[in-house]
Amino acid sequence: MVLGRDAAGLLSGLDDLIAGITPVTAPGSPGGAADPVFVFPGQGGQYAGMALRLWDSSPVFAAAMAECEAALAPYVDWHGRTLRDLLGGAADADDAEQVQPMLFAVMVSLARLWMSRGWCPPR
Repeated sequence: MVLGRDAAGLLSGLDDLIAGITPVTAPGSPGGAADPVFVFPGQGGQYAGMALRLWDSSPVFAAAMAECEAALAPYVDWHGRTLRDLLGGAADADDAEQVQPMLFAVMVSLARLWMSRGWCPPR
């Protein structure tokens, strides 16, 4: 993971990462000056099979995915598929009506997993 307060800091962190240098404490990390935050990508980074291994290996992630699927079901036409089917590649990469809720579910479930491990942004 690379942490930084600006582009120069991130680039410097990438250089250190490539060189095999690992900082003991980075700005924004636990114990640093800033609180942690969660930043999630938008549509475009998804790929067939994403998050399925995590779904299978993490009960916390799996439970959050099931909650998201149930919460989204009244609002999203999954076209007779499950959220897991869509993650497996059944979603049309250009169908924002399916991809956006799918990505939302993954990001919420990742946040739930991180929070279960003690990484919590301030409320």
